[in-house]
Amino acid sequence: MTTIEVAAIAKRYAVEAILGRGGMGVVYRAYDRVTQTPVALKQVLVRAAEVVLDTPEGSTTPEVALGREFEILARLRHPNIVSVLDYGFDDARQPYLAMHLLENAQTLLQAAQQQALPGKLDLLGQVLEALNYLHHRDILHRDLKPANVLVVDGQVKVLDFGLATKPREALGQDDLTPVGTLAYMAPEVLQGLAPTRAADLYAFGMMAYQIFTGHHPFHTEHIPDLLRDILQTLPDMLPLQQALRQSAEPNPAQTATFNEGNFDTEFDFSTEDAPTLLIVPPPDLAKPSTAPRPSSAGNPQFFLLSDLILRLLSKRPQDRPADARQVMRELYAAFGHPAPVESIAVRESFLKSANFVGRDAEVRALSQAVTQLHHGQGSLWLIGGESGVGKSRLLEEVRVLAKVAGIEVLRGHAVEGANLPYQLWRDVLPYLILNSEPTDLEAGTLKEILPEIGSLLGRAIPNPPELHDQALRDRLVLVLIDLLKRQPRPLLLILEDMQWTTDGLLPVQRFAPEIADFPIMIVGSYRHDERPDLPAALPSAHSSLLQRLSSGEVAELVQEMLGQRARNTAIAELLVRETEGNTFFIVEAVRLLAEEAGSLSQIEGLELPQEILTGSMQQILRRRLAAVPAEYHPLLQLAAVAGREVNTALLSACMPEADLQRWLQACEAAAVLVVLDDDWQFAHAKLRETLLVDLSVERARALHRQLAEAIEALYPNDWTYNRVLLEHWAAADDLDRHLHYLPQVVQRLVDIDAEYPTALALLQRGLEAVGANDPRRVALLNLAARANWRAGQYPAGEQAAKAARQLAEGLGDEPGLATSYNHLGLLAWEQGRYDEAGTFHSKAMGLR
Repeated sequence: MTTIEVAAIAKRYAVEAILGRGGMGVVYRAYDRVTQTPVALKQVLVRAAEVVLDTPEGSTTPEVALGREFEILARLRHPNIVSVLDYGFDDARQPYLAMHLLENAQTLLQAAQQQALPGKLDLLGQVLEALNYLHHRDILHRDLKPANVLVVDGQVKVLDFGLATKPREALGQDDLTPVGTLAYMAPEVLQGLAPTRAADLYAFGMMAYQIFTGHHPFHTEHIPDLLRDILQTLPDMLPLQQALRQSAEPNPAQTATFNEGNFDTEFDFSTEDAPTLLIVPPPDLAKPSTAPRPSSAGNPQFFLLSDLILRLLSKRPQDRPADARQVMRELYAAFGHPAPVESIAVRESFLKSANFVGRDAEVRALSQAVTQLHHGQGSLWLIGGESGVGKSRLLEEVRVLAKVAGIEVLRGHAVEGANLPYQLWRDVLPYLILNSEPTDLEAGTLKEILPEIGSLLGRAIPNPPELHDQALRDRLVLVLIDLLKRQPRPLLLILEDMQWTTDGLLPVQRFAPEIADFPIMIVGSYRHDERPDLPAALPSAHSSLLQRLSSGEVAELVQEMLGQRARNTAIAELLVRETEGNTFFIVEAVRLLAEEAGSLSQIEGLELPQEILTGSMQQILRRRLAAVPAEYHPLLQLAAVAGREVNTALLSACMPEADLQRWLQACEAAAVLVVLDDDWQFAHAKLRETLLVDLSVERARALHRQLAEAIEALYPNDWTYNRVLLEHWAAADDLDRHLHYLPQVVQRLVDIDAEYPTALALLQRGLEAVGANDPRRVALLNLAARANWRAGQYPAGEQAAKAARQLAEGLGDEPGLATSYNHLGLLAWEQGRYDEAGTFHSKAMGLR
């Protein structure tokens, strides 16, 4: 499957063109049928996975071979590292990775040759930021080279972690077969020694030399010459001195003849046709390097820079700089500049991707369930806990475990205040549909939740036969369950924030008794303080209530976020005392310490305060929100009123003059918004809640009105938004528009969704808003009578129907009077008063 004849991958991606081909596989330009956007899709060759990614234990399957890469990619979150959107195995068991498509990207060398010295320095600094992040995460790249460092609009993106590994997996081994790109391979790796961070820094030094001089320091035309140079030759610093003497203006001619393809070749030295190393006597790596140090006379800049590059390219790894942060300081010092201040985006990358800590019992149980799922046995799980305790982080860990095992993973979530029908299933449905090929009847039924299903399937979908009440609801639930049962391979379904769903719970309840017979694992999360009765609604689920982290786990989490800088136990002690083990509070506290110290790397030397979280948590969150430039706050407030998910089309309709892309970038940089499965949302519900609390009554009303008007314009006559519009108009204090949607919403809640308490609560709110003699009160009272009749609350129903009759008689409202008589007849019949029921029905008929 390495040619353009590949029509689709995982049924979701339609292949359009080949972007590149290498030893690890093929990269395609593809179309994502779910998000309807272009992506870069890398399909790894089975043979390449088996050979290049082979482990000492002799793994031979693509699932195992790609497991390391998947695990690494799942946790990388950094502005200078390419984002992976999706990964897994297609129907033919071929592994694939879907990434953001980098349009008009250049390699590092191509981008650098267009820059003056300050621009070159900035590009190299971004590469070092990425390396610092990787090494902090205990990850080696092992194939760093210009072709794996792309630049788009001045931003560096490091990619292709096919050879990445953790150094502790390599240390202690007697021999490693060298793999990678020969021109950037460190001498010790070429000799079969274990790779370390120093090997990545060697590759960086090689790229730095090329960027400043315009060529590689060694002979790259012939492999024997290149091998000899790598092991024995010292780089010539004269070209660097000449380059620094030239004008600081960019000079494309200087590097126009540079040819990356001369030496950008990957080798597996375990194959028969690999280049031999016997022609070159290896250096004695135990002896210090004898590279002559340049003189500082006349040109201090040249002395500092050439000394740094010579040490980076030392034959012995122990002679190279200690880490990427040190290299960055020395590199900028050579040009008379301080190293860049740690940006918020870089700081967030460390905080967000800390290795998982604690929850050992839960992880063991869920890991075992994933293993059983891989063998065809399903299960149902509920994870409860307070807000901020770490439910989402645990679910992310389970997601990674499943992905590494080659299991399909889908994620749905309920949204507070969204109130769209079956909101919990809306993000999941497109994937279920593409994997199950629904019939026209099934697709027509699903149009109720996913109106755009026709474009997803590429055919016109007829409306299904009309049903009412319970039958309509049952058909929809059964179709959803049938889609689950027909999934072609094991599926992990993650459903978040289930405390905010009612209709979305129905398919789970119906499917729960037979889930063990299908390769489906459902893991739901909920806030137990908001819906403590949820486990009772799913009695067959394995339930777990997360507690706060212990003091030892807090210390471990701090170590993960700060790395070796967290040796000061006072930091962990302070965080234990201040946060009481709430994960969200811990991360916020570390953010505050980093802001106070200037960076995460300087927290160790900070004089620790007695208190961190002074004042309320809302005050702490306000500090984070203040990091968003003031010009973007109106749009941020609007997004908060709209819901936790960010509907960019809706926001654009409300504020067409706003630059949404810059707003999103600013909010992401401040860690207020995040991208989850390619969708924007608030980084935490507490941030959104703080924005809402701080709104004045007048401002909140105006924003609700703005959103309601935009929804009516964007989605005209779309009943699925009736509930949302009802809430917006109520919050906007527009009684007329509120009462316009109230009957429509209540009728569905009563006759189809069977959500009688919700319907009655909405009716009570409406009745309290209208005057005692308001003609609109008749219809609301009649709806209350119907809701109580459906709910089996007959006395309350009769009370509402009689009130409606009395008001309708006084107003001369014959249609309203007839409806009240009809309800009185239904209620009398249900209570065995058949003659009375007949009388009421006769009166109703006489008025129609």
